[in-house]
This record gives sequence, structure tokens and C-alpha cells, in this order.
Amino acid sequence: VVEILNGDKKAASNKVVINSEPKKEWRYSGGGYMIVQMVLMDVLKKDFENIAQQYVFKPLGMNSSTFQQPLPIDFQKRFSNGYSAAAWYT
Repeated sequence: VVEILNGDKKAASNKVVINSEPKKEWRYSGGGYMIVQMVLMDVLKKDFENIAQQYVFKPLGMNSSTFQQPLPIDFQKRFSNGYSAAAWYT
């Protein structure tokens, strides 16, 4: 967990830091969502894929959605990839 929040290479993300004053401006916080994900996993004792399936995807009828990594074979022919101009995302 500490390695992921510190931006270890296997995390494929930057270090999670507080870099602006809270409530001063709106900004997306990928690191904040990462912390929420880890808290959910710790509290519910499940991996995030199972949490998402149980509480989000299945109740909403989202049968073609997953957080599973690597992407399951049956999803590989029909997935859509996000886009970012950021060099680390390619």
C-alpha cells in the first residue's frame, strides 16, 4: 500500500500528495480516489473488482464493465481505451 501511494513503478501513477489548500479550489484527485478504493478494500475484505461488481455494476445492469486486471479475454475484443496527452499514460 505504501509503495502505491509513494508512486512506486508498479503503481503506474504519481506519488499521492496534498499540493493545494483544501476547499480553496476544485481539482480532480486521482490519489484521493485511490485512497478511497484502498479503504473500501480494507473494510469490506474484498478486491476492488468484486466491490464494484456487487455495489455498482450489477445493480445498474452494467454487464460490460469491469475493473479486472489484466482485462479478461472476453472483454478484449470490445473494450474502449481512455485517452490522455500525458506521456506516462501511453
